[in-house]
Amino acid sequence: ARSQVHRAVDLFGLTQLIASNDKLPTGIWSLSPYVTSPLLWKSFRFVARAWVAVTSVVPLRVYVLQDGWAHLAAEPYKEEQLSTNYKTRCMHFPSPENCRYFVDKSTLRTNTQELQGDLTSRRGESEPFSFWQDTVWPSVERAATRTVLMAWPKLAQYELILRREGFLYRRVALLDMFLFIDDTGAATVHDV
Repeated sequence: ARSQVHRAVDLFGLTQLIASNDKLPTGIWSLSPYVTSPLLWKSFRFVARAWVAVTSVVPLRVYVLQDGWAHLAAEPYKEEQLSTNYKTRCMHFPSPENCRYFVDKSTLRTNTQELQGDLTSRRGESEPFSFWQDTVWPSVERAATRTVLMAWPKLAQYELILRREGFLYRRVALLDMFLFIDDTGAATVHDV
């Protein structure tokens, strides 16, 4: 599949794309599949940023805040040229250095008509507002919840230890999540 040909590689906050035939740079790296068919805003790739509040671990209570940000890439995304332009950081990632922005914005609020009204995908959604509300946002909520659930057993263990030790004050966590959204509206957590 196309999404398995290219991978995003992270090392201490530095992200770069590699193809399956590229040599992996030296060092300790984290590999993740790269969304090659992203949901676009006016032909620009973006990374959605959402905040998640964990107000209780036992019982688990998670709230995804309704407002977030879309961090836009500097240059328009051209999927048909991906095999040759995958190392062009300005097309793939928000705010890379030495990039000239083609639009006068680098971020947009996610719950606004400005973002939702100009989304494009190959699905050809006729009503972008309902696509965001009915497909994209529930997918963001599911991806955020899955991420919290992966850490929940360890968090619950620590919570019970703290309670046993007499620490009864209330603990709250605020998570800052960055998500990729593909052209079907499916969200994938990229970074927390």
